[in-house]
Amino acid sequence: MAVAVLEPAPDFELPVVGHQGSTIALSSLTGQVIVLNFWASWCHPCRDEAPDLRSAWERSRDQQRVLFLGVNEMDDEAGARAFQREFQMTYPSVFDPSASLAADYGFFGLPVTYVIDTQGVMRYRFTGSVTESALVDAVRSVLRAVGKETVTSR
Repeated sequence: MAVAVLEPAPDFELPVVGHQGSTIALSSLTGQVIVLNFWASWCHPCRDEAPDLRSAWERSRDQQRVLFLGVNEMDDEAGARAFQREFQMTYPSVFDPSASLAADYGFFGLPVTYVIDTQGVMRYRFTGSVTESALVDAVRSVLRAVGKETVTSR
C-alpha cells in the first residue's frame, strides 16, 4: 500500500552496481519521475517483488521522463550483480553497502520504494513488496500531476 509523502528526496551520489568508476547522483535526474527501490539480494521480500518491479519498469520505460533506479543496501557487489542477472533487472542500481541512505530516507527494513516527481519531491512510499499494478498506478498519478503543473505554468 502506498503512503503519500510530500518531502524532498534526500540527494546522494553512489557508485553504479557493475560499472566500476561510474556514479549516479539523484540530483542529476531532476526532470524525470524516479522510481527509487531499496533492495538487497539476501532480502526475501525483495526477491518476491523483483518480477513485479521488472514488469512495471518494462511497462513504464518507454514513457518519457520515467526512470527506475535501485539502491542496493547492506550487500556485496557480487550478490547484487547475481540478483540483477537472476531477475533480469535492466535498470541501474547504485551500491550502498553501509545502508547510509536508510537513515536519510527514514526507514528500517527492506524493500522500500519511493516515487519521486520531476522536482525531486517524494510523492509515494511503498513499504514492503510492491505490486506492478500499484507501482504503475502511482507513476501514472505523478505523471498526470506533472502534466497539470506544466499546463498551469504556461
